[in-house]
Amino acid sequence: MDNCKKLEQKPFPLPRSKRILVFILLCCFTLIQVIDEAVIRTSITEIKADLSFNDEVFGLLSSATVVGKMIGSFFYMIFMNTINRKITLSLVTIVMGLTLFSFTHLYYYPVIIIVCRGIYGFCFVYMNCLSPVWSEQFAMRNKKVLFITILGMVQCVGYLIGCQLI
Repeated sequence: MDNCKKLEQKPFPLPRSKRILVFILLCCFTLIQVIDEAVIRTSITEIKADLSFNDEVFGLLSSATVVGKMIGSFFYMIFMNTINRKITLSLVTIVMGLTLFSFTHLYYYPVIIIVCRGIYGFCFVYMNCLSPVWSEQFAMRNKKVLFITILGMVQCVGYLIGCQLI
């Protein structure tokens, strides 16, 4: 019973307006993440041509993301009850942004791109697991379902936008 009390999160100390701002930022990061996933899936031919990748290197790029997701899932299952969710979600968001930036600016180094996609996959798991948890734990009492619904809608809209970009 004492372990359960240790794991309970303290109430979110931010006022209502700042909670909404954090939620809007979370929605923006989720949108960017989903657009990235959709663009990668729908523009295979263009990416291979622009980066001069052969099928083998592009396969490594895709595999690195999947391996990152598998490793992230494994570690999330082990540490899900011991991590500080707010700090983890913040760190994961920053790392995802840095990997996306690196992916777009360091495209002439295939090894760096593959490593970035692996790290992105690792962080992807935490972002997808912790975003709804954030909404459930820290949203205002009467807005929890609304926040989770909006996150789901943002993911759908992001995927549609990403598919239409190419």
